[in-house]
Amino acid sequence: MKIDANEGYSIKSYLAELYHNRQVLQGLAIRQLKIRYSNASLGLLWAVIQPLIVLGMLLLVFTNIAGFPTEFEQSPLAYALVGLAVWMFISSSFTSTINIALSSREIIGKVYFPRAYLALIALSESGIIMLFCLLGSILAGSWVVETHTLFVLPFLLILVAFTAFINLIVVMAVLVYPDTRFIAPVIIRVLLLISPITYAPAVISSSTASVINYINPIAALIDLGRYAISGFPLESYTVYTITFYFVILVIGVLPLFVRFDRMIGDLI
Repeated sequence: MKIDANEGYSIKSYLAELYHNRQVLQGLAIRQLKIRYSNASLGLLWAVIQPLIVLGMLLLVFTNIAGFPTEFEQSPLAYALVGLAVWMFISSSFTSTINIALSSREIIGKVYFPRAYLALIALSESGIIMLFCLLGSILAGSWVVETHTLFVLPFLLILVAFTAFINLIVVMAVLVYPDTRFIAPVIIRVLLLISPITYAPAVISSSTASVINYINPIAALIDLGRYAISGFPLESYTVYTITFYFVILVIGVLPLFVRFDRMIGDLI
């Protein structure tokens, strides 16, 4: 499908284009799934089996660990699973987007389609893993409907939107500089070390750790998820950090990507 790439740089028109040509997104997503699971004996079933295995391992490990490092002793498993769900969604989307962008370089110069779709494809498969982990945290925490549950949907929307914006950055970086794939593992390892995925931020009380939590958006997203899903108290930095990064991403990344999308076909 060929789309006119000379319609200007309006964000509104670009978003309308994304919606109007959503069938292209569906086709690209199916293509990516076929590529990934083409040589697998169980095929697409692995998209469901993988998160089930991960969830089973987490349940086995964390229910048998004594002295779990968090001050919330009443539900350490639920606390850990929310952190892992957020982390796995962001990191797996990050990695998948790199692979998708690299595998799509050949068709980008031949056929125009909104390159934002490359950033959105990875969200679906990563979302399956996240939903299974969140389901495990709900079951582990004896979930009941309370005030904090009103924030479950906003939390999921914020998490998906934030990850989509990060994926847009990844698409731009990979298409312009393919060697980004070698830098990505380092970035993921650093974020893994500085993010409170299975522990409470209060465990590390140094001033340096506090500063890292304030500037680390993943820490804020994990904390918001723990509040929305399991009712754990919000850290002081969460609302400020999420608001700051969303303003930066919406004002900076989105307009930049719209212009980038119109020019990248001539650069590759």
